[in-house]
Amino acid sequence: MDDNLRYAIWQAHDRRCLYTGEYLEDFKALEIDHIIPESTPADILAEKIRIHNLGNDFNVKTSLNNLAPSTRLANAKKGKEPFPLHRETYYLEIVSRKVELVKTNLAKIKAQQLQKRKWLIENKSGNDFRFEEEFEVYRNLTISEYPHAPNHYFMSNTELRFNAFLPSCYQEFGSCLIELRNESVMTTINHKNIMEMVSDFKKRGIAYLLPEIPSMDDKFFVTLYNTSIHLSTKAFLQLRAAFEDFLSEYDKQYRLFLNFLEIGDLEVVRNNTHCVLKRINRSEWKQLLAYASKYDLDRGKGAQFCFNQPGAQIICLNLDLNVCKFWLIPATVSDRGMESFVYLEDEMEVLWKIPAKSDRRNIESGGVYTAKKTLEWLNETLLNFRKEK
Repeated sequence: MDDNLRYAIWQAHDRRCLYTGEYLEDFKALEIDHIIPESTPADILAEKIRIHNLGNDFNVKTSLNNLAPSTRLANAKKGKEPFPLHRETYYLEIVSRKVELVKTNLAKIKAQQLQKRKWLIENKSGNDFRFEEEFEVYRNLTISEYPHAPNHYFMSNTELRFNAFLPSCYQEFGSCLIELRNESVMTTINHKNIMEMVSDFKKRGIAYLLPEIPSMDDKFFVTLYNTSIHLSTKAFLQLRAAFEDFLSEYDKQYRLFLNFLEIGDLEVVRNNTHCVLKRINRSEWKQLLAYASKYDLDRGKGAQFCFNQPGAQIICLNLDLNVCKFWLIPATVSDRGMESFVYLEDEMEVLWKIPAKSDRRNIESGGVYTAKKTLEWLNETLLNFRKEK
């Protein structure tokens, strides 16, 4: 369904679910339900149109007096089943009273879009609309020379400021502070949420993250996680362009971190603290545990690898540097939880724990293993097990 119509319905119903009365703060979470289900057979539909006096032009799919704002949960619970007649009558009467308001809202939205297009035509330079030329942008990127200091990103223009820490080889978790200068609004976004935005941005583009949702006072409605605001056309376009630049730079710096650890295409899991090295069977993992137990700190000396073997995990140590060379953790394929190691499924995943920040300075010398080097050790060790058989 067209976002303009969704927004008009959302506003007409005071941003509340028709069925539960719940406030729908996030426009992206809004669902539009058909009170009379679209799948209603023709003969039954004709009878409902007669009973509710819906008129000959009633269309079960598109008529405004059949469209209701709903939460995802309420819509899922209703499904394709029709309401009992008394509830159906009640809901249809409510949306019928909102039809004219929906139409009014829709007309205002279209007028706002025409105004925005006019603004773009009047303010664009040459044949291309260029954000940098139009908005007096100041942008600064500081790549730290010190291993444990984060990289810094700053952007300022006439409407907003971005002040952010970017990922680095020794500090992979960044954050972002956004100040909307003319709205007296500030909001912060953490690393996890930024990475979710980066993923959506790469898959679907900036228009998905910041859709054009005109509001009633000639502004755009924007939701940034826990913050909802109304922005002028100029501020909205600046925010879009700034986010596009910031997310691209954030992704670039995070990729440098992944390359530093030689993670490659391995899947990063558990809030970016582990990656999936390999899928093996449980008998192979038991062999690895037995190998680690044999060369445990308290039991063996002179082995190429020295292990501290705490039950189900494998921690390989570098005694010369007093650091962890690598750390392996078992996980089920289904939920990657250590507690589920008792399950009977034969297949499991081996997770590699991303080295502690203080240990990473030893990666270049080989004192601490990268994901790639750990995987090479794992494959070689498993191959030796097979040869011994």
